[in-house]
Amino acid sequence: MHINKTDKKILFELIKNSRQSLNQISKTTKIPKSSIQYKIKSLEKNGIIISYYTFIDNSFLRPIYAKLGLNLFNTNKEKLKTIIKKLKIEKNISKIYATHGAYDLCIGISTNSIQELYIEIQKIQELIGDNIRKQNITLVYEITMCFPDIIFENNFIEPLKILYNNNKLENLFDYKLLKKIRNNSQISIVELARKLNTSTTKIISHKKRLEEKNIILAYSTIPNFEKLGYFSYNVFWHFNKIIPERVKEFKKYLIKLKETLFTYDTMGSTNIESHFLCKNENDLYNLLLEIKEKFPNLISHYDVMIITETHKCEF
Repeated sequence: MHINKTDKKILFELIKNSRQSLNQISKTTKIPKSSIQYKIKSLEKNGIIISYYTFIDNSFLRPIYAKLGLNLFNTNKEKLKTIIKKLKIEKNISKIYATHGAYDLCIGISTNSIQELYIEIQKIQELIGDNIRKQNITLVYEITMCFPDIIFENNFIEPLKILYNNNKLENLFDYKLLKKIRNNSQISIVELARKLNTSTTKIISHKKRLEEKNIILAYSTIPNFEKLGYFSYNVFWHFNKIIPERVKEFKKYLIKLKETLFTYDTMGSTNIESHFLCKNENDLYNLLLEIKEKFPNLISHYDVMIITETHKCEF
C-alpha cells in the first residue's frame, strides 16, 4: 500500500493521541471527517496500523526490567519455532525478537524483584538448554521512547521516559484498569466500566489520576514500520570510559536524531542501547559513522542487531 501525505498526517495524529475523536483529527489536519474514517479503515486493513496502545510506565507494574541476548547453535527453523512458542506463554517475558547480528534471540523480561528475574533466566536457560552458545544480560534502569520524525517529516512529539526505581501502584483497581486499557487505547469509558463491573465516574476519576501521575504516559498507535519502508536496528554501545557529562551529551544527541525510536540506559556489558529506524543498512552505516565521528573518545565499539521478526512485544 502506498502511503501519501494525507495518510501520514492521520497516522501522525493517531500516534500522538489515539483517543482523540475524528472531529479533533479533522480540525487539526483540515481533512474531512469522512475521508479520515475511510483512511483509518484502509490503514488497519493493510496492516499499517498494528494496534492502538496505551504507553504505561511499566515500573509501576513490574519494577525490574532486563534484556537477555542469546547466541544459539544446533537449532533449525522448527526447533527455534518451538522454543519461541514456549517462551511466549511466560508471563514475565514481555518481548521476544528473532534477530540477526549480535544475537539470534533478544528477550525482554519484566519482574517484581531481582530474585524473580534470576528464576526467570534460569527457566529460560533450562528451556533452551544446550542450544545456548553465549548469553548477555543487561539491567535496564531508564527507557526513552521517541517518535521518529524521519517518517513524519519533522513533526515532533515529545519523548516519553520510564524510570525503573521501585514505583508502586496505590491500589488493585488501578492495576486492573491499566491491564484493560493497555492493549486497546481506544476502548470507551462505558466498555471499561462494563468490563471492570464499576461506574463510569470511577473509571474517569482513576484514569485521570493515572494520567496526572504520569503512570499513563500516552495513548498511541503502533504502526508497522517495515510497511512504511523502514527496518529496525538495535545498536549496543560500549564506552572507553564513563564520563557522566559526556554520556549525558551522547544520550541527548541520540534522542534528537530523527531515526531514533528508543534508547535504553543499562547496567551490564552494554552502556547504552539504541533502537533506530533506517531504510537500509547503508543508511544505518552512515548514521553510525556520524555518531562515531561526533564522540570519538567516548565510544569504544558497538554491536548491531537487526530485528527480523517480532514474536511478542509489550511496552
